[in-house]
Amino acid sequence: MIHDVPVLIIIFNRSWHLEKVMKALQEIRPSQLFVAGDGPRPDRPGEDQLCCEARHAVTSAVSWPCRVQTRFQEKNLGCGKHVTEAVNWFFENVPEGIILEDDCVPSEDFFRFSAELLERYRDSEEVMMISGTALVKTPVPSRWDYDFTYFPCCWGWAAWRRSWAKMSYEMPDFPHFRRSGEIKNLFDSPKVRRRLLELFSKVYTHAPGFDTWDFQWLYACVKNRGLCILPAVNLVSNIGWDASHARIDDVMEMAIENFSELRHPPEIKCNRELEKIFFDRIYAKAPLAVRIINKLKRLFSRGKC
Repeated sequence: MIHDVPVLIIIFNRSWHLEKVMKALQEIRPSQLFVAGDGPRPDRPGEDQLCCEARHAVTSAVSWPCRVQTRFQEKNLGCGKHVTEAVNWFFENVPEGIILEDDCVPSEDFFRFSAELLERYRDSEEVMMISGTALVKTPVPSRWDYDFTYFPCCWGWAAWRRSWAKMSYEMPDFPHFRRSGEIKNLFDSPKVRRRLLELFSKVYTHAPGFDTWDFQWLYACVKNRGLCILPAVNLVSNIGWDASHARIDDVMEMAIENFSELRHPPEIKCNRELEKIFFDRIYAKAPLAVRIINKLKRLFSRGKC
């Protein structure tokens, strides 16, 4: 049953987005809800009140029988550490579940999709996560309803404790991984290898603009050859994306599509064609003009970090 799947919602200071997210949860009525809220930044006057409003927006919206557990920070941890510690906490309490951020509005089909695939691949070590967002279209949408790549997308996703256990915020073994050349065994393209190692290096050295957790998760998937499920249609709408890290300019409030009975791929295997499309759109270095625009957006955005 989809309402039996535990849900973690990660929040900060944006109560205005949470109304839509909580409305979606009210339709599903999950029996377990975990809420993790980061603390206010000391240099942002009034943010403590915004954080309180966001926390109240979640807890006050739970009108169904539900075990609600909260983890609210007094001090600000930042995007990277807050999300990492929130998911750590979640999987200390449950063996599998769904993770939503405060601007990711899921469809009912996303919960059905996650529930079915969490069960189907529960014991498949090579599958590390299930995404609800289709940032790119699969090259073969008529054959099945999802496919596998080594690239995760975390705008509404699900995973298992067993896979998250491979995640490390600090990436302590990255220098060894870089020297070993293991990445050549996963990606034939020198362009892909160079770009991924560049991104991992920036995260490892805490370069400016890389207060994140999703690149560490990408590293965990790549290092462990962990496949990520991408749906053929979009099941989650991101209503607060500010282009902080990815090369995308047209996905805000993406249309949610639907499917009926799931058509499963015949084997667990990376779709290299889909992977190439995903890399070119998401991870390839953006043109200079796009990078400047994204930097300006970050400077003037109210953001979530």
